[in-house]
Amino acid sequence: MTKAAPPLTEPATIKVGGGRALTTTIDPLTKYHLIACDICQKTIQLTKSANPNAFFVHRKSCSNRITSESGPSNVSQQDALEPTGRDSHQRQHSLSRLSTSFSHLQTASPMPSPTVVDSNPRADYFSIPVIHTSRPTRICPGIGVSWLPGSVWESYPYHQHAARAVGWMPIGFDPKANKIFLRSDKCAMELFENDEAPCTRCLLVEHSVEFKSFISRATEVKEHTPWNYLTGEQLLGLLKKMAGQLNTLRTKACPFPPYRIEN
Repeated sequence: MTKAAPPLTEPATIKVGGGRALTTTIDPLTKYHLIACDICQKTIQLTKSANPNAFFVHRKSCSNRITSESGPSNVSQQDALEPTGRDSHQRQHSLSRLSTSFSHLQTASPMPSPTVVDSNPRADYFSIPVIHTSRPTRICPGIGVSWLPGSVWESYPYHQHAARAVGWMPIGFDPKANKIFLRSDKCAMELFENDEAPCTRCLLVEHSVEFKSFISRATEVKEHTPWNYLTGEQLLGLLKKMAGQLNTLRTKACPFPPYRIEN
């Protein structure tokens, strides 16, 4: 069972994509974190640990609503296919005459065809336009996080991903900014082209208890922590410490002082 995150007593920063971030406030009575939606300005209550899941869900619904309202057309697909006024009357009259003129072709022995398209006789003679409502998509880029414990090459415990599932994978690096780009194991993978932010699952990675523990151990490890939780720097320090202890034990085990053999 995942341990609950401890309360956060300082305002938290929540990234919303496009290089922008919002800062929470803390209710002085309830100690819950509050954040104002940058789209509709509504105040959303988070948890005491500032987990932003409720905010991301709300913000996604706001974004979808705006996209729906600002689409190329507010009419339904059925309305788009149906002509209006005089054009509607003329088209219906023409279709009726064409259907009548072709009715003698609908006999017990239909025209041979390599494939059967539809049992509807009108579908054999008329090409009805189909309006595609799918929107352009792009691949979720993951979330870029500043790696505070140190160098992205020396202080990130990459081997942990081979030992266990931590909930995300590193997919890119920016050594100059000391950033690591992470992708959630539950990443949606696809975003709409106009979505500024990564998917909600990726956004939640840096706010998860697991990731905070990941950073905490990389920053300052407790004694007797299993080696597979250590970073490269910590492993090197442990190796030097154990090598020193081994030399000390060898010296204590030898009954005589060690002799140097001169060439």
